[in-house]
Amino acid sequence: FKFMAVSYGGGLIGLAVISLVLSRRYINETFRTAFQRSSGGSSEMWKNEALTYRNTYILLATSFVLLVGLFVLDGMGFAAALLVVISYFLFWMANARLYGLAGIQARGAEHGNALFRVLMWPTAPDPPTREYVLAAYYSRRGMDSPDSISGGAIFSGFNSYKMASLTGTSNSGVLKVMLTATVITPIVTYITFIWLCYIYGGTVFANGSVLVNIQQFFNYSNPARWINFPAKEPLAPYVAAGFIIVAVLEYLHARFVWFPF
Repeated sequence: FKFMAVSYGGGLIGLAVISLVLSRRYINETFRTAFQRSSGGSSEMWKNEALTYRNTYILLATSFVLLVGLFVLDGMGFAAALLVVISYFLFWMANARLYGLAGIQARGAEHGNALFRVLMWPTAPDPPTREYVLAAYYSRRGMDSPDSISGGAIFSGFNSYKMASLTGTSNSGVLKVMLTATVITPIVTYITFIWLCYIYGGTVFANGSVLVNIQQFFNYSNPARWINFPAKEPLAPYVAAGFIIVAVLEYLHARFVWFPF
């Protein structure tokens, strides 16, 4: 039945896409407000937002371009780098929705490579290339647990804004705190971890032997494992089925109040 491909692969993509489709009027309204000729400084729409809509869209576009560029500099081709970032957006947005509704998350090591499997590498290239190994690692590990490559930041972000709404705290203040933590934390963490590894050795720490060697890259890019996640071939029909099922259920849930699923 390939339930992983149906639910995690296509289902999560469908959840993210249909959420954007159902919010299209709001998105169009914010986009028009952001880029109308006047700056809209007195607009009631965004007076409680952390940033103006214009700055939000500029930040989103800039971050997207910089992230794609970072992966390209790391050794990926443009198409692979673009697909990693698109996968991050879709799967983490879907997981944020799951987290908000049920307090759970679908771990991505089993499905984060779904778009790569369908669009680029149904099977691993032989011999494995640098681009493939990097894309396999970042697409699977990068969408795994909340601690993986800062993916949990989306949960803490939504939690922070929710807490701000409950306590009357300024959203702009919350954003400043999160950005400050985002800048400081990785610098302190990486320097401290490397320093401790040189003093005591990485293997003495919990999970340290994994973090300081190539085991993770091999686990996620191993050609024998690559073809098993989220399912063996044929894969595309099951991903498409999951997308359609979730999109239809989400539409019915939004359209009919009584719809139970």
